[in-house]
Amino acid sequence: MQRKAESEIRLYRNRLRTKALMLELGRRTASPTPQKFACWFDKTIKERRPHLHVDTAESNRWRPSFNGKSALQSSQLELLQELFSDAIEFYHNGPSGMWIALWGDIEALKPLCKTHLEDDAHYIQDEKIDWSDHPNQTMSLKESIKNFIEIANYEIYLNDGIALGFLSEAIALHRLQTHAATNNFSTTNNTELYKVIFRLINCTTISDSLVALGILSETKEETEQLETMHLTQIETYWEKVGFLRRPSAEQAKVYSLNPIEWWFNEGV
Repeated sequence: MQRKAESEIRLYRNRLRTKALMLELGRRTASPTPQKFACWFDKTIKERRPHLHVDTAESNRWRPSFNGKSALQSSQLELLQELFSDAIEFYHNGPSGMWIALWGDIEALKPLCKTHLEDDAHYIQDEKIDWSDHPNQTMSLKESIKNFIEIANYEIYLNDGIALGFLSEAIALHRLQTHAATNNFSTTNNTELYKVIFRLINCTTISDSLVALGILSETKEETEQLETMHLTQIETYWEKVGFLRRPSAEQAKVYSLNPIEWWFNEGV
């Protein structure tokens, strides 16, 4: 059962990777539909490789990929890489590193954070660490999150073309915080961070970007699951949120759907 669950998760993620990539490539080539992209692809690939027989327009080959109903095969991805130098990178990393933020290994999260976490710095203590002698002026995780929230809230307030990378960084910091708390490396439990994630997703520019990539609802679901897991596992966190006792998965889910309004609608 565990193996089946893992295979299902992998298939779901690959389909999501595929849909986002194809919609992005469709945007770049002014081909918003699978048929238009197929026509562009066939013409372009034949110009580059005249001896290669391709007729994806006739076979409707790209439609399942655009719809996210089938994952790209490695041969398809390799052909796309010939035409788009970042196709494979976009497929694996996601837009602005989104797939890394959501699913990547813990060590892969740190490069997404502009505060440049020092290895194990946030495992040492929660108080501010004096890195004045460090060339990168590295902060602890607690300071990094606090600094990020201040910057992100200001960008949200301006709402002037806020970059998708802010959301990726927020998710990466959230996962680092959960990892540190779960493994007793740190008592950092900043409940404002998830509220920032929620507000970023609902920013016009970011939500429009996610809609264009066909991943708005999926991104919401993934971040809600991250917060639900944190709430139900970390006692100091759910207490700080305002729960009087460990919340059930359903109670945590209600909070994750709208942490801004939760207090007024649900209380503790």
